[in-house]
Amino acid sequence: MNNKEAIRVLIESTRCDENAIIAGFQQVKALCEQCRSACDVVVLVPALANVRRTSFSSVLGEEKAKKLTKGSMISFSEKSTLRLKTQQTFKEHHSESIVFAVYANMKMMDLIDEKSGLIGIVTIPFVEGGLNSWEQSWSPVSNIEEASVKRSPIADPIIVVAFEGLTSFVNLSNGTLNSSDKSQTDKIIRILCHKDHVARAEDIRSWCIGNGWPPKMADEVKMLWSRLYALTNKPKVSEKQLANEMYKRWRSQSQSKNKN
Repeated sequence: MNNKEAIRVLIESTRCDENAIIAGFQQVKALCEQCRSACDVVVLVPALANVRRTSFSSVLGEEKAKKLTKGSMISFSEKSTLRLKTQQTFKEHHSESIVFAVYANMKMMDLIDEKSGLIGIVTIPFVEGGLNSWEQSWSPVSNIEEASVKRSPIADPIIVVAFEGLTSFVNLSNGTLNSSDKSQTDKIIRILCHKDHVARAEDIRSWCIGNGWPPKMADEVKMLWSRLYALTNKPKVSEKQLANEMYKRWRSQSQSKNKN
């Protein structure tokens, strides 16, 4: 399983208060009940201070919260356990785990997106609207029982087809764009911008994240798009005949997808 298949739940909250924490735990428990075997729940917070005398510890209980901060694992349900990680300690592989991100910020969500094999992600933002970029990438639900229809952050079907092809070309396991991948990305963006296709750089990044790109690579693509899109004149395109053939193929594929 890759993270693209993980269930994502966003608990809306203005202050990450006790009601939001309770709702989050309910969603985590519901995910655990769907697991066939013992379930590992990783509580992810910015720092240990977020677990002491906070809305989280009020809901969980100060004694249990204290055990978590000392590195102990505690029982959560019949077949699940809780353990605590911070931004600094969330480093090892967490395959087949559920992550409960509390007081979450975008740095935390990028760390989660870098992990593979997660069963589910339940998150409560530290501030209202603080995870807009992550929400746009993944279209999380507010309850796991909701049917989720993934919305693409990019409305232009030709851009989507072009980036789907790019995704199959680049080596995502590298974590960063190598020279060949960067050259291909630059070529595709130049063609799209030359043909007057429009998209926000942040939406390009969101699409990449939602389609399996590591955050650092998505940032590189965002920067390339921003630079070429901001040019006063249309960017130059090399090998024009090949570029035109590539563009015709994208247009044909996008039209076929729309018919289906």
